[in-house]
Amino acid sequence: MAATITGLIPAAPAGADPVPQRFISCEDGSSTRNLTIATTREKGEACATAAKVSDAYSTEVDLLDSKVPFTVEADGVAWSCDKDSTGDARCVSADEQVWLSSS
Repeated sequence: MAATITGLIPAAPAGADPVPQRFISCEDGSSTRNLTIATTREKGEACATAAKVSDAYSTEVDLLDSKVPFTVEADGVAWSCDKDSTGDARCVSADEQVWLSSS
């Protein structure tokens, strides 16, 4: 069953021309999680970030015994993470979003 992506893509700053974001599917190196990132970056860089967010999320959720929401850090950027009603996670930074769903 495919995951449904919900939530708002962060808006461009006031006065700035909006840069269209695109959704990129990434592999996280395991068979248990699918990653999707909303970004303006190229796939390689975006997926590297998504994998770091996934790793940080997994570490933090284990430490907190699955209690959400919480904030993780990846490459010096804060990501606010929460779970939806299906148990899938979404982490949001100021410019991007990462969805972590079970396969």
